[in-house]
Amino acid sequence: MGDTRSARHGGHVRPSGRDASRVALLVAAILLALVGCGAEQGRENVLPGAVYDPPPPAPALRLTDGAGGRFDLSDERGRVVLVFFGFTQCPDVCPATLDRWARVRAALGRDTTRVRFVFVSVDPERDTPAAAAAYAAAFDPTFLGVSGTEREVGETALAWGVAVSRAPNEGPKGGYDLVHTSQVFVVDAEGLLRWGYGRAATVEEITSGIRSLLPNGS
Repeated sequence: MGDTRSARHGGHVRPSGRDASRVALLVAAILLALVGCGAEQGRENVLPGAVYDPPPPAPALRLTDGAGGRFDLSDERGRVVLVFFGFTQCPDVCPATLDRWARVRAALGRDTTRVRFVFVSVDPERDTPAAAAAYAAAFDPTFLGVSGTEREVGETALAWGVAVSRAPNEGPKGGYDLVHTSQVFVVDAEGLLRWGYGRAATVEEITSGIRSLLPNGS
């Protein structure tokens, strides 16, 4: 099924309450439990990872972009949207994910006009909307990076079942480690959460899966 591993990284972040972390983990577990083991006929070989069957409406995603405008996922109807939660100081999983996005976008060719890639920072304490936007754009100028207040980001992560926790970093630099869900969520053109994939998914599998969800095929 889907990649349920979390990414652990170093960083100076403020510890969150234990209750919030427990609730986030519980919601993540519930969402994963709802993921169907089957897939629609004809899609089994093109959707890597966890397929949501039946697909639920994607949770709300309303945060601030680099220009100070409001990004609202509901405005993206007609596009397939990939959503990933990470942070700009992430040393491995986040850059690897966005690098793979860049290769997927190149493979999609002209179909990229119907696909949106959205990076959501889970580190509002350090990642302003401008910082999140610049980070995403460094991988491809069409990639969108968004952030918000601590409350906005926390509520958004919780709604998506993304677990984010902070723990003391026992290394020489001190501070805290940030642990977060590393799954990429894929929302179809009608705003439904169709599938999620992790680190094992290849560029070819992701590209094929996206094309299978494009309106009127590709």
